Amino acid sequence: MNWRLNNTAMSFVDITQHLINVDELLFNMLITKEKRFQWKLGSEDAHIQVDRLAFEAMVVKLKKFQLKRHNVICDLDDTEMNIEVTEENGKKMTFWWFFMHKLLEHEIYHRGQIAAYLKVLKGESP
Repeated sequence: MNWRLNNTAMSFVDITQHLINVDELLFNMLITKEKRFQWKLGSEDAHIQVDRLAFEAMVVKLKKFQLKRHNVICDLDDTEMNIEVTEENGKKMTFWWFFMHKLLEHEIYHRGQIAAYLKVLKGESP
């Protein structure tokens, strides 16, 4: 869980915490009137190390957030999906575009990263 491909790569723990943080960004956007976001490529956060119990708790939280995100998105109507969201550079997009391209694609990227890590750990080439 704390293993890294190299010194600058995120560990499984780092990726899990990062995805939790992104879900929290989404939930905060939905409950506030603020529809601006600052997208950071990569993570400037310090790498974290946790024990197995802490990691298992993080995974439980991530799963709860996944279910909450699913329910929230299912409940959004067309008006809410078309709300305007603004990036830090002033670029505007619909909430639907933000969700699909900034959140779901982002999570898919990290799922692929995890799959590649697992292949390396099993001795396979990615």
